[in-house]
Amino acid sequence: MKPEEQQRILRLLDAERQILIYPGVTRFADTGVIRDVSADGGNCEIVYSSCSAGEVDGIIRGQVQVARSARYELEWKVYGHDQPGCLGERLVAAGFEAGARETFMVFFANDASRDAFGAASADIRRVTDRDGLRDYQIIREEVSGRSCTREVERHAS
Repeated sequence: MKPEEQQRILRLLDAERQILIYPGVTRFADTGVIRDVSADGGNCEIVYSSCSAGEVDGIIRGQVQVARSARYELEWKVYGHDQPGCLGERLVAAGFEAGARETFMVFFANDASRDAFGAASADIRRVTDRDGLRDYQIIREEVSGRSCTREVERHAS
């Protein structure tokens, strides 16, 4: 894949991170970050961040203070292309625990790819009920080695 295609895909991913709001969360935007707080107020994820290297430590301190005041668990989603490039390192220095490196895959759905794979039946739908999220939970917990019950509860309608 050409570098310009990779950059376009990363821009689309960032746009999705900024606009996609899952059911059961309340979105807040602060300087340099977008965070989603669960309906029960017990969990928060920084789903998108962008700031300069000079701002990053102050923004991290600010979000940690907000989390302490609101008494919720704070998770900061970091992707390899997030800015500043030192974000992951600065979060670890601030006391966050680095998780396993996550990746994502892009598959271009077009006539050529459909022809290559044939006309298979597919069940593509949004899953928001507890039973539908069970498979996701099993896979996520196996891969990450930690419980994602709160996450499933947050997304289940």
